[in-house]
Amino acid sequence: MLSLKEMVCGSIKTRLREEFMEMVMHQLNPGATSRYHMRRRDWLETEIDFDDVFCRVLHKNGARSADFGLDLFDFLIWEEGDGDVGDYGKFICSILDASRPHKLAYMSFLSFVVKRSHVLARTVFRHRQFNVGYCLIYSSCSMEDFQRIAAWDLEIGSDLFRNDDLPVVQYACDSALIENHSYKKMKRLVRSHGPDIMLWTSSSEPRTSVTIFLQRGYLNNTEGCYRMAKKLAFMINSCPAALKKYTMRGSQKQNAFRTILQCCSRVNDERHEMIVHNVFQHLEIGDLYEVYDSAHAHTLLDLVRMSNNDVVAQYLQRKFAGHNLALFSA
Repeated sequence: MLSLKEMVCGSIKTRLREEFMEMVMHQLNPGATSRYHMRRRDWLETEIDFDDVFCRVLHKNGARSADFGLDLFDFLIWEEGDGDVGDYGKFICSILDASRPHKLAYMSFLSFVVKRSHVLARTVFRHRQFNVGYCLIYSSCSMEDFQRIAAWDLEIGSDLFRNDDLPVVQYACDSALIENHSYKKMKRLVRSHGPDIMLWTSSSEPRTSVTIFLQRGYLNNTEGCYRMAKKLAFMINSCPAALKKYTMRGSQKQNAFRTILQCCSRVNDERHEMIVHNVFQHLEIGDLYEVYDSAHAHTLLDLVRMSNNDVVAQYLQRKFAGHNLALFSA
């Protein structure tokens, strides 16, 4: 049971948040009659000065101007123990939901939270319900806004793109076709956050993003508008170490090399030969002797021999011409 003090504090917090939202929604739609139920087409595309709104709420409720910059009032934005539903959910989500039709207000709010408190900003950025990470996937988020969010992510240390609750890089790759706008953002993300971002795996999905795409993507799609060859080259070459990272299925190792061994086997197929080259160019001679099936002590070299995949076998024979691999059965 809540104490009287907790009940009073909760009531004050709810009331101040309601006043904050009232002012915000009035700026978005001066003619609205409800804070939470208004037609989106009536909202104004405007950048909101959330610092000014915040200070006006504090001033209206008797706070001293000298205290406005202190973290004393951060609980209005987020407080440990805040739930995902109720008044707080309406408060925060009503603002962040502006990302689609009213991205200026959305970016204004994120900027306000980052400036207000990095601790609070990290929580908002990583909270699954607030969906900040979807900036990588949503076409409504421009490249400019994506770059701002990615820069904030580095500034506040939220590690937004390595978030178990919202593994958006894996989401983007777990698709038949990576959207062109997501592809451009991923390239930018690798430049800003480093290629190791492609090595990350979530607790629910142990495959790397490149392995996911090699297994799920329409690799043989050659339509120019989808830029599949460029996306393949980027996914494969941006972080070659991700090709070797494996998952276990019983006694079997599965990684990008095994995936391509299993799915690209058509001789004289330029597409298959291109994919095999892009993947297996990063294979080193020692990798061939790594055990992939512990139950039978089969190495990758054994798997190539048993697969009858002449595309891979011929490529490896050329690549390691100085080694006696005996890739083909007599």
